[in-house]
Amino acid sequence: MEVKNKESESLNHKYKIWFPLLFSLAAIIGLIGGYKMAGKDSLKSMVIEMDDFKTGQLGRVEELLRFVESRYVKDVNSDQLLTDAFENILSHLDPHSVYIKPEDMRLINDQMGGSFEGIGIESILLNDTLRVNHVIIDGPAAKSGLKIGDQIVAINDSIIAGRQFEFKKMREMLKGEKHSIFKLQIKEFATKAIKDVNIEIDDVDVKSAEGFLFDDDIAIISLSRFSSDSYIEFMKCLEKIHEEGGFKNLILDLRGNPGGFLPEATNILNQIFTEKGKLLVYTKGRGDRVSEFKTTGKNFYNIEKVAILVDEGSASGSEIIAGAIQDWDRGIIIGRRTFGKGLVQEQYDLSNGGALRLTVAEYFTPSGRLIQKSYADLDVYEGDIASRISSGELSGNSPFPIPDSTQFKTKIEKRTVYAGGGISPDIYIPMDSFQLSKENAIAQNQVAEFIFKKYIKGEFSIQLDAKTFVSEWNCPEELLADFKEFLGFNGENYAWLDNYLTIHLKAEIGKLYFGNKTELEVKLRADEYISQSIAAFSKKNIFAELKH
Repeated sequence: MEVKNKESESLNHKYKIWFPLLFSLAAIIGLIGGYKMAGKDSLKSMVIEMDDFKTGQLGRVEELLRFVESRYVKDVNSDQLLTDAFENILSHLDPHSVYIKPEDMRLINDQMGGSFEGIGIESILLNDTLRVNHVIIDGPAAKSGLKIGDQIVAINDSIIAGRQFEFKKMREMLKGEKHSIFKLQIKEFATKAIKDVNIEIDDVDVKSAEGFLFDDDIAIISLSRFSSDSYIEFMKCLEKIHEEGGFKNLILDLRGNPGGFLPEATNILNQIFTEKGKLLVYTKGRGDRVSEFKTTGKNFYNIEKVAILVDEGSASGSEIIAGAIQDWDRGIIIGRRTFGKGLVQEQYDLSNGGALRLTVAEYFTPSGRLIQKSYADLDVYEGDIASRISSGELSGNSPFPIPDSTQFKTKIEKRTVYAGGGISPDIYIPMDSFQLSKENAIAQNQVAEFIFKKYIKGEFSIQLDAKTFVSEWNCPEELLADFKEFLGFNGENYAWLDNYLTIHLKAEIGKLYFGNKTELEVKLRADEYISQSIAAFSKKNIFAELKH
């Protein structure tokens, strides 16, 4: 899962471009894909074992390192040698067994937790001045009164405005240990007054789930990862949608979701299945030790039809959900072939502050499928997403490969499904060429700056509430024309971009005025995945159609 820096560090001092990240999905999923945390006492630290002199025995790696330290002709960096040793050992295992360096632990913990430590803002650099672009609800900055558009003039009495500092340096100046206090000098956007604000670094909640009610009877929930709070967040979304008028059907968007905690995925599945005792997933570990995860029958809502949205970035926990839904014919899988990660990791803390994330089991869908793709050739494994692009699989110009021709049957409808290489969708949606275009990368990178500049100039007058904005507000032609000129997309050759760019513009304005939920709703209401899901819901027997 690609997890963005929660304080929104930016490429080119603005915003990161999504396109290059597509090719690093394999590495990202390798770090934060589905796993379960091991107890701290379940494995002694590798470093402690190596330094254990009580028995008079040295670990073999430690023994070698001591000889190098004491006898080698030149000084060496022992920590780096030890890191290299760890990484080399693990390189002979699978791609998802990794050593996490101490300096990377904070980021990894943020990715898997439901919060991070910070002040809770997104910022943008305009005219050598750091401005607040978004304020996270209930975060330290929000509690201290920071508003969108405010300028940060100084940090701890160090002037940063107008000094041509790099954006990265300014962002680093706002980082520190939890509970440390920053003294910020702020120029308020609304009043232009200068004031001092003290902000304490603290936990900032970052949601992994967001959702809304669509057309009176469909709950749409987008889940970006399976963090430690994802199940609770999922349930809160359903509760709020239920309060808004109720729902019958569910669309669960798992596109780009690289996984996380396995129990969070199975807990969510328990809310989709009503029966008790249905097998959801099972794992096989060393010595063929099997662990089964079954439904509890304790679901809170009567969900009728289900659609699961997936793509090549959906991995691990996402594939557990998609596999269970598909194998039991509980709903339909819409999108593109998933990543193909069927391994379970446990994480063990090391005494040097790092951690070992070790594959301890393989997981199987209810029909017995292992969806892990082959990693016999690591170069091929890591380049799989790029290969899907070049082969035409993502664009629909070539069929899905079948790495393992062994046939499995779904539990109810007895449809043929296959193992290896991910979960293939029931309804395929090719990747729009715009998604991989340089025009899309540029537009995504620049839309926040473009909208924010107009906002601080007072060029917007949005007097609507969020619901009305989503349903009734249309992007003015002059705004679209200004954006295209800002991007350098002039002339008839760029007319094909208009529909895409208007969605970018409306979504960014929605986020600026109303928050992430409105941004998501704007995007999904224009999404082919959603229209295909609704069309499938309208079928009397969608599975009968899928068999032909």
